[in-house]
Amino acid sequence: MRKPRKSQKASSPPPTNQEIVAAYRYELKHNFYFFFKESWHILEPATDLETNWHHKYLCDVLQHEIERIGEKRPKTLDLVINIPFRSTKSTIVSQMLLAWAWIRFPHMRFITSSYASRLATRDAKKTRDLINSPWYQELFGNSFEWTTDQNVKTEYENDKRGKRFVTSTDSNVTGEGGDVLIFDDPNNPREKRDQNFEKVNQTYDDVFYSRLNDDKIGIRIIIQQRIHENDLTGHILGKYPETIQHIVMPAELSEDIKPPELADKYVDDLFWPWKFSRESLERWARVLSSTAYTGQLQQNPQAEKGNIIQKEWFNIITEAELPFNLGNADDYEQDEDALPFLGTDIWIDGAYTEKTSNDPTGLMSCIFYENHLYIFNAVDKRMELFELLKYFPGFAESNYHTARDKAYIEPKASGKSIRSMLNKMGFNCIEISNDVVSVGKMARVKDAEPTLESGKVSLVKGPWNDKFINQCAIFPNGKHDEHVDNLCYAINKYFIKTRERHLSL
Repeated sequence: MRKPRKSQKASSPPPTNQEIVAAYRYELKHNFYFFFKESWHILEPATDLETNWHHKYLCDVLQHEIERIGEKRPKTLDLVINIPFRSTKSTIVSQMLLAWAWIRFPHMRFITSSYASRLATRDAKKTRDLINSPWYQELFGNSFEWTTDQNVKTEYENDKRGKRFVTSTDSNVTGEGGDVLIFDDPNNPREKRDQNFEKVNQTYDDVFYSRLNDDKIGIRIIIQQRIHENDLTGHILGKYPETIQHIVMPAELSEDIKPPELADKYVDDLFWPWKFSRESLERWARVLSSTAYTGQLQQNPQAEKGNIIQKEWFNIITEAELPFNLGNADDYEQDEDALPFLGTDIWIDGAYTEKTSNDPTGLMSCIFYENHLYIFNAVDKRMELFELLKYFPGFAESNYHTARDKAYIEPKASGKSIRSMLNKMGFNCIEISNDVVSVGKMARVKDAEPTLESGKVSLVKGPWNDKFINQCAIFPNGKHDEHVDNLCYAINKYFIKTRERHLSL
């Protein structure tokens, strides 16, 4: 299993021995990733650099393009990179790339843009600060000099004709041209109105797209977190996807990763465990809307109403608010006025494997009473088949197990084995009907949607609530869906099948 990278400490001043200095300078000049790590202390002197695999990957991709342009080799594709927020993307692409490129190709011309001019200007100033630093000047100060008549924060030029022009997606760049066009977060994450996306897309098509000095060699680089299906990435994917190399790095492992081999670099299904741990992602899922989470973190945005299950459809209640008894069955049998005591159903969605690429096994305990579904607990746990058999009795016991309980399981090959073994252990285990399973996951969720929207599902308050609700709300864009499966199987049995039986009478 891959392990997260350890913290990269701030680099020291360059060494003094002449041969060592020459080797150090050569490595910086010919290895952008090394340059990124060594120059970090200039831009972020108070912060240690925590490196992740994506830093080197992005640096290598960008280095290839800069070298290709500098050597005037033909372009194959432009770059569109989708990556979660706070992933050091602006530092690499908008702050360090030009400073490194000018060491080897000081004639190269850049146009850099963002949705806000202050952000683009901030990045340009950081680049200039890096170039002006004693560290850079001592090593590469003889590569070029500033021209005194063109050296402001939003536009600067060197004596080798290299230039940076800074703009925003709502500004004019007429008359300017570049070898590298960088669009770093071209869309404002706070903007949700379609007309704002259309304005950026039209500006890109009509103004920015034509700004390359040589379209056959120069490159357009769009790097952003996804925020809407019609943001600039979505626009390009819809209009001319054949022109781009699309790199997608979601916070959690998913089928949307591009290129697919990047999935091998994820650790425990996570893009960057140090920055985006399982706990931090769960916090973000509570804070962000499901649309924002799937877009900004998973890089797969939906339309505002695109997610099927909405978080607000679930009622959360305490055990004291239940209209039935969770105590001893004898209490009800001895007192006719006591709340009814009911058996608990347990739904099992099983992966029966410890492989992290598979869904965990999901278990959900619930009671259906007076046309309302009450869910007491839902857990997910990666287990081999025999581990599930050992785990199940404890789960049942802690969820008000009685002789009246039933357990429901999919009729997979392994499911049949589980059913048989649980029955031998004294539990009442029943296979879910094949005609329900064969309908398909999306159809089952669509069928369950009216029941959920009408507020007929309540969750008993517990620490499992957030994870359960978030997985349902993210569907179908989440990595796992065992809770969704169990919920929809239960709704099908208690509501849909019951309604069908009544209609047939």
